[in-house]
Amino acid sequence: MKFNTYIILGLACSFLSSCLAESDVADYQQYKKVSLVNHPIHTVQSFYNAVQNHDCDKAKNFRPGYSVKSCNEIDSLTISKMKLYHINETGDMATVLLDISYQKNGQSSKNFKGYVTLSKKDKNWIIVNDSYKSVKDLLQTSEVANTLTEPQPASSHYVGSGFGSDIILKKCWNESELRGSKADKKVVRPVSNPNRQPPLRKEPRYHLDYLRTEWHNSIRYVETDEKVVALTFDLCERTLERTGYDAEIVNYLRDNRIKATFYAGGKWMRSHPEKTMQLMADPLFEIGNHAWTHGNMAVLRKQKMKKQISWTQAQYELLREELGQKNCVATSEFDKIPPVPLTFRFPYGRCDTESLNVLAKYGLPAIQWNVVTADPWSKQTVKGIVNAVSKIRPGSIIIAHANGRGHKTAKALPKVIKKIKAQGYQFVTVTELLNSAKKVVTKKTCYELKPGDNKRYDGIFGEGTE
Repeated sequence: MKFNTYIILGLACSFLSSCLAESDVADYQQYKKVSLVNHPIHTVQSFYNAVQNHDCDKAKNFRPGYSVKSCNEIDSLTISKMKLYHINETGDMATVLLDISYQKNGQSSKNFKGYVTLSKKDKNWIIVNDSYKSVKDLLQTSEVANTLTEPQPASSHYVGSGFGSDIILKKCWNESELRGSKADKKVVRPVSNPNRQPPLRKEPRYHLDYLRTEWHNSIRYVETDEKVVALTFDLCERTLERTGYDAEIVNYLRDNRIKATFYAGGKWMRSHPEKTMQLMADPLFEIGNHAWTHGNMAVLRKQKMKKQISWTQAQYELLREELGQKNCVATSEFDKIPPVPLTFRFPYGRCDTESLNVLAKYGLPAIQWNVVTADPWSKQTVKGIVNAVSKIRPGSIIIAHANGRGHKTAKALPKVIKKIKAQGYQFVTVTELLNSAKKVVTKKTCYELKPGDNKRYDGIFGEGTE
């Protein structure tokens, strides 16, 4: 279950294959065709290749002001690790984590482990400084002080270890708090004095690695040899409303140990902080990004679009940090909770080329579906939901709602689960589904069941945020 981490690490090592462990070679092969030209990793790698070859004039192209004398003093150089650490929102500043060993002037080998900062000039990345040996030193620089703090490596949070901790879940909340009540499901619209403020932090501190090229379009389902399906529930909330939390759905999933992915809006998370922390702590569940206020990404442009994505990533981080401050949380268990949402779902199932490109820069796969419960429809029935889900296949993604707008969903769920299990299927989170795939089936546009069937939402909801 190796994910985006190897995209950057594997490709960065393409010039010096010795930095790949034997166990990583197979993972590296599937990513080696992804282009990193004009990428911070490409610039850093090219610089050290030039230094290693004593092509000092070329090295200065990647790091202006670099001393030719220093370049000529290098006898040998090996890169042990290189990873993209941070790119700011405007895409013109980056930091790369680097671990190298080198010999200089015939002396014994030395090691440097630190941070290389880069700036984008005329569409090309150049190295600004590579002398930061700690995050503390890095944060004291004017270039990054306001945009960067130390994240945790994504792989340590979910590869092979799930998405949460039963220990945290049981220590931080009692049974009654986890079970919730029927009142949690209530939807209020319109709310008086709606909160239009951004989250306390507008930009996430953790940035995912660049997205695999084969995942850049809208993901409908996956092809896999395993009989697995992903059950997903949207937790939408626009500006002028406060939607609910369907405790009956969550309780059934917990009671029966059913894995699921919840696509939560950033504003929904802020309106439901305790429920969000419970979901992120539960090892059965994964939380995905469902935009800040359910914005229609086929209509929104530029900064409005980016805010829907980045504010939600940041809000998740804020609540994760709040959870981490609780006395009931052990550090070793806390590290099992992903640092940010790892996937994204377009509100209204609407997207276009621009929004897909923007999303890819955040390292977020766009997760659609191929099985629709149609539970927002007020006349939906239990039988209708059960019949819709009968169309599953290995690798299917099912969409439903758990924000108080899933009509008959809670009542249909036991029958749906029983029917799917009877066919020999297992339930997995979306990220687990992606990692089981032989092939990810994507489309260049987003829709419900057939291309163009959701364009009507553009006229009904416009930007979709109110």
